[in-house]
Order: sequence, then structure tokens, then C-alpha cells
Amino acid sequence: MCCLLGRHILVNRDYVRGVPTLLSTGAIPWAILGRGFIFVGYFRKRYNKLMRKKITIGKADLYKQYVEDGQSAYKIADRLGCSEGTVRSRLREYGISVRRRVDYRKCCEKKDFDGSIVDMSYILGFRLGDLNVYQPHSTNNYIVVRGNSTRQEQLDLIVGLFSKFGKVTISPGEYSTNVNCYLNMSFSFLLPKYRTVPSWVNYCTESILAFIAGYTDAEGSMTLNQGRARFKIDCYDKEILEWIHQSLIKNNIDSILKKIANKGQLAWGGFGGTYNKDLWRLNINKANSILTFTDLVGPYLRHSTRVGQLKLMEFNVVQRRAFGTVT
Repeated sequence: MCCLLGRHILVNRDYVRGVPTLLSTGAIPWAILGRGFIFVGYFRKRYNKLMRKKITIGKADLYKQYVEDGQSAYKIADRLGCSEGTVRSRLREYGISVRRRVDYRKCCEKKDFDGSIVDMSYILGFRLGDLNVYQPHSTNNYIVVRGNSTRQEQLDLIVGLFSKFGKVTISPGEYSTNVNCYLNMSFSFLLPKYRTVPSWVNYCTESILAFIAGYTDAEGSMTLNQGRARFKIDCYDKEILEWIHQSLIKNNIDSILKKIANKGQLAWGGFGGTYNKDLWRLNINKANSILTFTDLVGPYLRHSTRVGQLKLMEFNVVQRRAFGTVT
């Protein structure tokens, strides 16, 4: 039937045919002798021939699972019903860099969120304005925060917000760059795509202003129009803009909220497709309100471009006051 030679097993061909072919490679020696010896020769060749099959998985799917979702080759192989080596071979065929196991362990190392409610409010505001957040599977104990931008300062901000808490991957594309951040469930407050601002953001004035700053870093625009400082946010999120509008008024900042385009209307003079929803705009135009906005919201801004624009607005108002063109 079979005999032991050193640490190898010599197996009779007829006996091999009787071994269940659905057993894993490591389980077959146990099925023969009840112990995990190393085996070679005809037995391994015949078993591999029986079990070998071509696994079909597209490059895009494999890239998403392995790179974007951070899944291990072992986990992908288990789902496909093939060996980990097969998955690694496909990765190499597609030119996808294969992680070492130590790299995967580092990828899985995630720290709990340790910020204040003010930090939470800022991050949530930025998330609702610019980021996509999802849990790859209900059984996963982590979430993925994804951003996409053509601006380096935006990418730097995303990396700066999350890199100390988990693995961050940066994937340059043809037209823009993707950033994926792998965080543990202490960041679950980012999972819902809120239509309205959650009540906990109203905990204090600082958390309210931090949320406005986060949303401004994501969606805001500060410019000079005809020599005058102007602030605006254009977006589809009417309920969030309404909350920001009311919060600004409570802090003595005059703002205007209005609909500027209807759903289905041509965008950008007809060259940008159509609007998916009604488009809304929040404006701050008055000089005194601009200064109050810079004083209250400015300290919470983290986007380098927005900080520079804010200083330009402030300088514009101060200069106009010096020339007596505003009171």
C-alpha cells in the first residue's frame, strides 16, 4: 500500500486512487498515515493534476480586492477556491506588486480614533463633502475611506488626516489620483452618508465651526470678484447647506442660500453634461461677515489652499477698509 522512507512516503498507485480528491494538499498525508509527513513523486504529481484548474479573475477585480480593499492573497484564494500561489501568480501576470506577509500585517495594524468631538466634526464635514466611505463586507472589522483628486494639497490633507490610524495607499490614475485609507471601526461614525448634519455635531460652538471648516475644505471656494472678497459653496446637499446657513447666522455671519440650477439642466454652458440634482449655493459677500467668518472658521481649516484663500480674503477686506471703501 505505502511505506515510509526517511521523511518521504512511497505510495502505491492503486492506493492513491482511493484518496478523496477534495482533501487539501496538507490533509492528504493525514488521510494516509494519520500524520503530516512530507510526500513526493507520483503522489504529488497526480494530486496536483487532479486539482489544478485555471482560475479566471479580471485584473480590475483582483486589483480592487488586493490593493484597494487590502485583502490578503490567502483570503482571495479561499473565496475563489484555489491556492494562494495561484492568486500570487495572477498578481504577477497583471503587474500588480505582491505584498510580503510582513507588509500585510502592517497593513492590518490600525489604531483607534483618539481625537475630540471637534476633530470628529471636522473629519465628518470633510467626509460628507469629498470622501467615499464603505465597509467591504459586513464581516470585516475595518472600513475604507476613499478620496480622489487632481490636486496634491487635497491628497496631502487626506493622508495627513488618516495615515497615523491605518494603512494608506496612493494609486495614480490617468486623470487623477486615488487614496485609500484602511481604518478600524472606531471610525464607524464616517460610514453613514448623512443627508442632514447629525445632532452630536451641535455639542458645542467649536464642533459646529469645525464641521463647517471641514465641509469648506472639501467644497468651499474663496475668491476675489471685482476686487471684493467672496465666499461660496456650490453643491447638491441642500439640507447640509441649510444647516450651515443657519449656523452662520447664529454666529452673526450674514449668508445667502439659493438654488442656482435645476435637476437635468445643462451644466457648464452645455459642455459638462446635466445636473443630477438641484444645485444650491451658499454665499458670504458682506465685508464684515467675511472677517467674522475668517475669525471663527479660519482656525479650524486644514486645507493649505483654503488657508491661503482665507488670508487673501481677510487682507482684501482690511485693505478696502483702509481706503474707506467699506465701513
